[in-house]
Amino acid sequence: MKIIEQDFKRISKKINLEIPILKALVRLEGITDLDIFVELINMLVENNWIRFLQMKDWTKFAEYFVGRLYIHNHYDIKLATTYQLYKTQTV
Repeated sequence: MKIIEQDFKRISKKINLEIPILKALVRLEGITDLDIFVELINMLVENNWIRFLQMKDWTKFAEYFVGRLYIHNHYDIKLATTYQLYKTQTV
């Protein structure tokens, strides 16, 4: 099942996370399927990595989510930049 805007709203409310952050994750991970998106969110909640996203601590999130390779692939910078892109679109 494809992810639609209503899914972002529902999940955002459930886990107290901004929609632009969710959209940034979906884009960076190349997720198009709702079930895979929900699995990702569940993993982030179970591992308590969601707190880094709530604080917008992109570096700490990248360190836990991607591992030490985030330094080489600039995952934290990509996440912050993509978040800003979606954040400006919602204003």
